[in-house]
Amino acid sequence: MRQSMEGIESSAGTIEASVDELVGVIEKNSAASEEVAASAEETPAAAAEIQEVAASLAAGAQRLMDVLARFRGAGIGFDFVLARRKHMEWRDKVAAYGRGEVELDADQVSAPDRCDLGEWIYGTALERYGALADMARLEERHRRLHEAIGAAVRADSRGQERRSSDPMAKMERLSSEVVSVLDALEHEV
Repeated sequence: MRQSMEGIESSAGTIEASVDELVGVIEKNSAASEEVAASAEETPAAAAEIQEVAASLAAGAQRLMDVLARFRGAGIGFDFVLARRKHMEWRDKVAAYGRGEVELDADQVSAPDRCDLGEWIYGTALERYGALADMARLEERHRRLHEAIGAAVRADSRGQERRSSDPMAKMERLSSEVVSVLDALEHEV
């Protein structure tokens, strides 16, 4: 019977050691699970923080590009970044007109010298840079753009029906050409 008790005690010791080992493994797994849960909670916050930093960097890069463009244009007294932005705003206004959201005056939009870009072109740019092929291209595309929009507005005011979206498609094409020539000219002057 003594031997039987010793065998039971020995088995109980083995079981106790196994249970202790199992408890240790469970505690380690529990700690690892808690770390994973904490990381999972931190991940969305970290992702949001990364997005904020990326947006801030993008805004900073845009400001730097604007400053650099102004620096390049400082010698000629013309801000190409602002010119493109103003042109895009004007293009958006013409598109809003095409959708019937705003009214435009045919005489105003027909005059290529009445917008910011036109004031520069006809004010000093042609005189200073008229020998450059891109300057001549810019003036021609810009003038044709204003003529096309003016013709569309006049036709609308006379109650003539526009043929599908021809004037708007032509405006988009000429507008893209104006921006493209502005880009080339910025690097040339």
